[in-house]
Amino acid sequence: MVKILVILSLFSSTILYSQGYNFELQGKIFDDSYALVPEVVVNFNKNDKKIYLDNSGAFQFNYNYLKGDFIVFNCIGFESDTLFITERIAKKRSKKGVWNVNIKLKPIVFDEVVVTAQKVDTVFGSSLFSIADYLLIDENNLLLLTYDKRIAKRAKLRLTNKDQKEVCSYLIPDEPLYLYTDYANNNYLICKYKIYEIRIQLDKISLTPVPKENFYGFYNRIIDTIGDNFYYSNYTDLYPAVDFLVSNRLDSTSHTKLLTVQDDFMMELYRAEYKYVSGREKLWAYRKEQKTGIDKEIWVGARYFTQDFLYKKIYAPLFINEDTIIVFDQYKNLIYRFDSDHDKIDSIPYNLKIKRSLGKWQQPLIKDKITGNIYALYNKGGYFFLKGINVTTGKAEQTLKLSNKYVENLTILNGYVYYIYHPYESIQKKFLYREKISFF
Repeated sequence: MVKILVILSLFSSTILYSQGYNFELQGKIFDDSYALVPEVVVNFNKNDKKIYLDNSGAFQFNYNYLKGDFIVFNCIGFESDTLFITERIAKKRSKKGVWNVNIKLKPIVFDEVVVTAQKVDTVFGSSLFSIADYLLIDENNLLLLTYDKRIAKRAKLRLTNKDQKEVCSYLIPDEPLYLYTDYANNNYLICKYKIYEIRIQLDKISLTPVPKENFYGFYNRIIDTIGDNFYYSNYTDLYPAVDFLVSNRLDSTSHTKLLTVQDDFMMELYRAEYKYVSGREKLWAYRKEQKTGIDKEIWVGARYFTQDFLYKKIYAPLFINEDTIIVFDQYKNLIYRFDSDHDKIDSIPYNLKIKRSLGKWQQPLIKDKITGNIYALYNKGGYFFLKGINVTTGKAEQTLKLSNKYVENLTILNGYVYYIYHPYESIQKKFLYREKISFF
């Protein structure tokens, strides 16, 4: 137990038993994140007296010193904190009549329980081809992006059922990169040269080209919807801040900013790049500013600092659970929650830094589209660990360690984590597996 020692002297040695010292003792009780701690019990060792504090996290009471007294602050879920008492300052405090002191309680940290899945299911596997990507169409059907030897040559889309039977296939006419599902559950194939919308009708696959400006300007930008409201961002990997905005489909000219998330440290470095470029580059940036209204420091930062190894792209995910908008700001360690009227419900402290035993947090956060649960992903020694995050408390739940090393393309649906895996030094192709998440 770690105790914060605050030394008080409340008596003079010459009048130790003939005179007591009285004063008002007041202050506040905080936790590690400096949030007020409610419902604390104050114990006095000399007279066995107890004071039960309310939900305010503050205290104020008249204190009468007894020699050798000390005060203990207790609260469920926290280590106790002791206010030890001596003599020298007590006389001074009693003359002033009041003493302000803040108490900091340390949360009790229990040993973390790591759960490992008891069973790994093979969702789909074939000795003839490997799986590069997949989409979970529904509980019975999968759409697989597959290849024989190299994905750049003769890759196929394959529709399969729950019995691991191929329903139909489609030879891709371009070099495929990945599969994507938009806010309206429309599916896309992103290729090197073109983007296609994938349509499945009567157990047949067809591809329809989509203009890149439409895809990146609309379908890819919208994160989710509530009723007629679109929620989207102005994210770019060339700028260390992002705005989250709302637009109504009935009034496309109306745009409301919900929240801005910024990496302050990265932004400082980003703007400082302007100081080190040549006069010619500063003139170029100045002319850009005059033409567009965008700050010259931003033009330089986007052109040069984004190529620096120090630069890290902004990451701030937005999720919608029913009618609640949830935004994770890892730079302020806060979870923001808004209602459907876009009024802020609260901002909850959270911290995705983890113990040394669990390694490094991996982006992105992953949401189960069926249950709404949100998970953080960690990596240690090639193994991935999933932590459920309680968005109402900001606390991380139990941890699930995936059974296989170096897995790829994780997706979570209805309490199962899906991933692609190829056993190390094996001739097996890449299969699709799943494990049940058992700690919710």
